[in-house]
Amino acid sequence: GADAGTDRVYIGVNDFNATPQSATVEQTLDGGVAAPVFSSVRVEKRTTLGQNGPQVRPAVHPDGTVYAAFYRWISSTGSFYANTLVITNADVIVVRDDNWGTGTSPFTALTDPSDGLAGRRVATNLTFPFNQTGVDANGQERWGGDLTIAVDPRNSSTVYLAYSALISSVYTLSVVRSLDRGVTWSTVLLSVPNARNPAI
Repeated sequence: GADAGTDRVYIGVNDFNATPQSATVEQTLDGGVAAPVFSSVRVEKRTTLGQNGPQVRPAVHPDGTVYAAFYRWISSTGSFYANTLVITNADVIVVRDDNWGTGTSPFTALTDPSDGLAGRRVATNLTFPFNQTGVDANGQERWGGDLTIAVDPRNSSTVYLAYSALISSVYTLSVVRSLDRGVTWSTVLLSVPNARNPAI
């Protein structure tokens, strides 16, 4: 079509220049030129505890549908620098755009029935540690808020999401699916305890 050869680029960013609604998608609609121009789209529309989680994950379909998933941090205890930070309440939110992120209000095609704001609250009231370094048996990696999203290349209505939270005090990855462009979501299809770094 008219956009053949155009290189679309979407980068998820936790932009501290936009706090307290820091979840952002940096995008360019023509990344193949010598000096592509990027624009910043702030995808968080709700209040946060001062920032969003650092994970902002886009997923793009060739028909122009673009999804992005992120954590809305609502409350916490402890300190990141003391390695005691726990996110005590968080939502996993998915936003969607149906035309490459163009238009005057990009990434607002999907709203939540609870408040009418852009972004579907897929999972709510989540709790997880956010460690600067691992503790106990977790090794030396940072832990907290693993997240990934993927859209079926054959059908942009089908999207999969994996996120993490404490379930019965165990850090657990959960996989869910939507068949209607993120409007409704399945129950948990796969649950993996003591796991992280999901990729769908």
